[in-house]
Amino acid sequence: MLPAPHDGELQVVDPTDLESLAALVTVAVTPAALVEEYAIVLSEREKLQPPEQDEKPRGGGVIGIKPSPITQVGSDRDLAKQVIADFNRINRIEDMVEVNKRGKFLATWRAEKTPSVHLDRSGDFATDYGITNGSSKYLDAYEVYCLLNGIDKKADLAERCAELRRQQRPKPTFLLDLVEQTERKRGEL
Repeated sequence: MLPAPHDGELQVVDPTDLESLAALVTVAVTPAALVEEYAIVLSEREKLQPPEQDEKPRGGGVIGIKPSPITQVGSDRDLAKQVIADFNRINRIEDMVEVNKRGKFLATWRAEKTPSVHLDRSGDFATDYGITNGSSKYLDAYEVYCLLNGIDKKADLAERCAELRRQQRPKPTFLLDLVEQTERKRGEL
């Protein structure tokens, strides 16, 4: 936009009239010093704020918590927590071992003679105060089960996850419909 008296109007200047052309250019063109100053301010602003175009768009989630990408789609890792939680809900540690009056039991997986594994008040977890053979000191029912029975936890968990995945897989309805139709036809004959 041009300043008054020319603001908002199209300016027509005879290109051969150098004085009027110079006046128009002087009014219409932004001074170079002002452009350089704006460029400096703009670069400083960009240093303070990361450019928005570099960030990936995020949708949903909880305010203040960055969503983590799903990297294990279709793997056993996505079901492991569910499998362990299901096992722990159904099985209790006190049903697997003999707990003494002090709330402790023997770590039979290492042929212990003095109880060193303490069951917590809820009965959901146990703390192993002895040598742990690579397992954590804080044990849930699933880990106690694996230790008591000499089961490789990783292999067993992978099998359980695969079984859960098979159960969760949608059954193709067209096959069920085909079986149903076949059974009806057999009944009619």
